[in-house]
Amino acid sequence: MSEPKIAQKSPIVQKVEPGTYYWCSCGQSKGQPFCDGSHKGTGFAPLKTEITEAKTVAWCGCKHTKNAPSCDGSHSGAGVNRQIVAALNREWSVGATVHDWRFEKSCAFAVGG
Repeated sequence: MSEPKIAQKSPIVQKVEPGTYYWCSCGQSKGQPFCDGSHKGTGFAPLKTEITEAKTVAWCGCKHTKNAPSCDGSHSGAGVNRQIVAALNREWSVGATVHDWRFEKSCAFAVGG
């Protein structure tokens, strides 16, 4: 699988609490926007994301963002107001750290902690 499956053509906007989240990058997870292990054998891996404070985030739903795991408007045809996405991404970038999960040895699919 060379291209991720488009889970939806809009961001997944959620209020989240501090914790560890694993964002689905393949698009096959049944629990979008989070990984459920469906990427096995695809060459894709989830991104581990640390949220340090309660906030609203716009997770990428189309899986084509250049700013994973947050939406950057790459889905463009879904009618999403780009100013709203930009504002959410500014909030998202404060206090959040994204790690490339591929280099970790184990996978904890628990969300939020």
